[in-house]
Amino acid sequence: MSFKENSRRFNEWLKAVDDRDEAKISRMINEWVAEDYVFHNGGSTLWEPADVVGRQGMREHTRAAFDACSSIEHVVEDAFGDDSRLATRTRVRAVVKGDFLGIAAAGHQFECSVIYISHFRNGQLREGWVDWDSLLTVRVSRHDGGQP
Repeated sequence: MSFKENSRRFNEWLKAVDDRDEAKISRMINEWVAEDYVFHNGGSTLWEPADVVGRQGMREHTRAAFDACSSIEHVVEDAFGDDSRLATRTRVRAVVKGDFLGIAAAGHQFECSVIYISHFRNGQLREGWVDWDSLLTVRVSRHDGGQP
């Protein structure tokens, strides 16, 4: 697939996550994510497991994000790549339900920049990487506009 198509699908995925459209997420995982997909989730202890494997792993990872956050918003600020790779710099904002990775408490919003790198083959997402290091410099505020 082309860079343009891979980018469109990635943005469609982020929108489905932001909208919590579980039916669309399930369809996209079944159609777009390879059976042997591996998502290298930053290789840190900030989010477990460090690697998400396969379609079921992607379903569980998405469910964990929904369980942790009452709202999620992704804004792609930059994207580049070729027909087999896509890199995006994405601003992520979320309101957390409970303690989130020790950086935000219930009702607080966090915001950070995240870099995703995705590898595609034969029209499917085969492998992905994410840089969560920016969580170390995350901005946190109360969802109601007050100070944390």
